[in-house]
Amino acid sequence: MTSWWGRMAGAMLALLLAACGPGVGGTGGGDDPSGGGATVSPLCRTPFAGVLDCRADGTTGRVLFADAAVPATAQLAIEGARAQLTARCAGLAFEGDWDGRRFSGTLTTAAGSSAASLDVAAADAGLVLQLFEGAVTVPRFGPVRVDRVSAFPPGC
Repeated sequence: MTSWWGRMAGAMLALLLAACGPGVGGTGGGDDPSGGGATVSPLCRTPFAGVLDCRADGTTGRVLFADAAVPATAQLAIEGARAQLTARCAGLAFEGDWDGRRFSGTLTTAAGSSAASLDVAAADAGLVLQLFEGAVTVPRFGPVRVDRVSAFPPGC
């Protein structure tokens, strides 16, 4: 026979677990404060989120940026948590993923490939980019300001 205290403890435990939602880990809503099940892209929490295409489902759509130079010296595409920078005049390309502070990835030049990082900062309605090469973060390109564009302008 179960004591009154045992039944009460079991009932309280059942109430507490039910309040957590499905499974043991809660609602499964991730970082979505609405509890709708979508996980908000980490890029949508950055100071430059206002110039991105942050969608209601928590993803980021493809956004294009270019500098104002003619021909354009920097072309940047951001989609999801990935950035692709092309600087044809400088003969380099970068591709990397957001690591919480910057985009980390690979720099490709005529000489080969190496580890690199792309720092991004908000600048009014645009971004300021600076590309660093290697673990010692040697400045390689920039800083350069880019603004949102609907299509890439002609480059070098």
